[in-house]
Amino acid sequence: AKTVTVGISRKAEALPEPFAPALAEAGVSPEEVRRDHRLLLAALAPLVEEVPGATLYAVENLGPQGEPVSGTTLKVLKKTGTSREIPSRADEGAPLEGTKWLAVKRSALFFGRGGRDGRPVLVLPLYRKGRCARLLLMHTPCRERVEPAVLAEALQAFQGRLDEVEAEVTERGIPWSVDLLAGAPLPELFSQRVGPLVDRLLRR
Repeated sequence: AKTVTVGISRKAEALPEPFAPALAEAGVSPEEVRRDHRLLLAALAPLVEEVPGATLYAVENLGPQGEPVSGTTLKVLKKTGTSREIPSRADEGAPLEGTKWLAVKRSALFFGRGGRDGRPVLVLPLYRKGRCARLLLMHTPCRERVEPAVLAEALQAFQGRLDEVEAEVTERGIPWSVDLLAGAPLPELFSQRVGPLVDRLLRR
């Protein structure tokens, strides 16, 4: 795999590759993606090799303020690419749980590994009239080598996670250097608990 050295534009608002065609194939309108989430997708795009498949879910029975409640459910609306071969507990409807629940609750992207199959995934909340109406789960195999500076910029865009990683490193009396991110595990860099993640970074 090529080493990625492409920088991230702070002004990027258009849906970037490889996410744009994946959203289009799933039937997602760009207007459903919040502006701050578009910027996050732009930050993550240099890390993702491709999006070979995606699953689009309806989010139903939310609370009066658009929040998930005990009766909130997911139901598969469409599968594309490799996702067609993967059965989902929500094919006929299921409770909203786990990382998908957290994505709706916090209005936040999840970039990590699926809890059931361990595949790298990105969960993207989608909005209509200011409420989360749908979720898109994309399979996101990551590039093998990404320059540490690119990883650092993506981490900083991702809810300030770079600060958390740097703080954990310096708390252990070790000077911070972006070079510590070289070869960092993806997508765990964005989702693993910070303590165990830094353990992995310092062991290499």
